[in-house]
Amino acid sequence: MTSIESIHIFEGEEYYCSDCKKDLSENEIENWRCKNCGERVQINAGLDQIIMRKLPEEVTDNDYFVMWTGEFHQIYKVENKNGTYYYNLKGYGRHKQNKDEWVNCMYLYK
Repeated sequence: MTSIESIHIFEGEEYYCSDCKKDLSENEIENWRCKNCGERVQINAGLDQIIMRKLPEEVTDNDYFVMWTGEFHQIYKVENKNGTYYYNLKGYGRHKQNKDEWVNCMYLYK
């Protein structure tokens, strides 16, 4: 799917493209975007919210980071120190994110 190998995938994930209005297979996804239209893929992981995957440099303040436990924490500050990202999370503290790992975030609707 991409050159970034490290990611936490939740069991039973289902993928959907809101622009194409269709469910997607893993073969229809590249870099967590729909191969047909380029829209970011919505991921139903059986959590409280739909999620998406971002590159560490795409994550911004006010995104919601998804922990491996399925908990959501709002990011109030993103720092990049020598290629390592640090997300300051409300209600959790600081999370270290390597630049070669996909980030699970809450899907933000347009």
